Amino acid sequence: MPCDNWGSSMDFQDKKVRDKLYEGFGAELRLERERQKLTRVQLLAIMGDPIGERALLFCESGRRELTLVRWVELCAGLDVDPAILLSMALQRTRYFLKNLPIYVHLPSLLLARQPEFRQLDSWARRKRERTGMNDVAKLTPAAITELADFIGADRRRLVYYLAQFIPPDPDYLEEVAEPDD
Repeated sequence: MPCDNWGSSMDFQDKKVRDKLYEGFGAELRLERERQKLTRVQLLAIMGDPIGERALLFCESGRRELTLVRWVELCAGLDVDPAILLSMALQRTRYFLKNLPIYVHLPSLLLARQPEFRQLDSWARRKRERTGMNDVAKLTPAAITELADFIGADRRRLVYYLAQFIPPDPDYLEEVAEPDD
């Protein structure tokens, strides 16, 4: 079965699919650890040393499969919401975007100046003004469909475009501007 990273028909037996997912999960963990200025040794000490430093290195590089329990355990050690970090990892890998809320860093979107999506600029500016200059918008699949219809864009192209504007700091996500209903 061919890989369709849109999310409808993924072949999880395909090594490339699995590797890309584990690399995305690991990269998101590493980025969060580095953002908090923690070494691997420090993170493991916070967690009570459940695994070795080399095992954590392999998790962060995507060379070791992460169980759900290990994912939650690492997120707890980093004091981040496992669901949000997982969502960010999937957004970074561009997998499952069909049904995934997309977190968009509005200042980055405003700097992109993509002619096809230039109508998003006024939306992003108004969104920031209305939400007290909040830098991140959470767009549900329904909100993305509405935006695509409004600007006359293909929904899939819009989702892939927006997915590249990943917030640099997951702390933003706790006060994120919710989509308009």
